[in-house]
Amino acid sequence: MITSLSFACIAVRDLQQATEQYCRLFGMEVMQPPNDSTRFGFRNTFLGNGQHVLIELIEPLGPDSPIAKFLDTRGEGVYLITFEVDDLPQAVKDVRAGGGRITGIPEGQVPRPNTDMVWVHPKSTHGVFIELLQKGFGPLPGGA
Repeated sequence: MITSLSFACIAVRDLQQATEQYCRLFGMEVMQPPNDSTRFGFRNTFLGNGQHVLIELIEPLGPDSPIAKFLDTRGEGVYLITFEVDDLPQAVKDVRAGGGRITGIPEGQVPRPNTDMVWVHPKSTHGVFIELLQKGFGPLPGGA
């Protein structure tokens, strides 16, 4: 089912400061400049080694966003881990068959055609928010 670890997503309070720190400490570079995701209430940027995205940094756009709530309860740190899968609809079936909960897709349904990602609820994975990403898609055009 899982083919690889795609990237980790880290929730931060100050995106610019965190970006500068990760680049300084680990020699990473910005692979996608900051972008606002108003649908999900965060600003993000992707960092990597020039060829592959390694991490996504996200900061909340407002105090009511899920990221702000995460930061209030858990503080800065890993928010989500993304795994690539060969067959997203089958991965959803497999997770559910194993007792996992997929968010945003009614029970018994699979992702709509052209859906590139789904999320596994943290209550199914010992508190870790997991994203399953269809292989070939990624945070940057053309995949990760």
